[in-house]
Amino acid sequence: MKNLLCLIVTLIISFLSHGQTSLYENPQFDQIAADHKVIAILPFSASVKLRPKQMKELSKSDIEKLEESEGYSIQRSMYSWFLKRKGRGTLAINIQDISLTNSILSKQSISFDQLSTYSPIELAEILT
Repeated sequence: MKNLLCLIVTLIISFLSHGQTSLYENPQFDQIAADHKVIAILPFSASVKLRPKQMKELSKSDIEKLEESEGYSIQRSMYSWFLKRKGRGTLAINIQDISLTNSILSKQSISFDQLSTYSPIELAEILT
């Protein structure tokens, strides 16, 4: 369980630091994930930067909705990437469907904005 959390945190940090067009994979990913049975991919915390004119046209609430939408989009992209890798036979662990992940979070009344208030260990316990 603790390993699952470390993997999730490592992937999130790696992915966010390299942007959407290039996905970094930890060279020791296979070793890190060796004891894992399932990977759950959380919605990402995203930041949307707009041109000044666009900023004037959108409210703070609109920008927050855009950022949340982008966070879920990155989650879907990561899920797709893992499924492709699993399909090629290069990933031995299962990937939890993101609709299940998001449903569990919703049933636990954990909103997108509240994810950062939970530790990786707490989230892993909730999602298992």
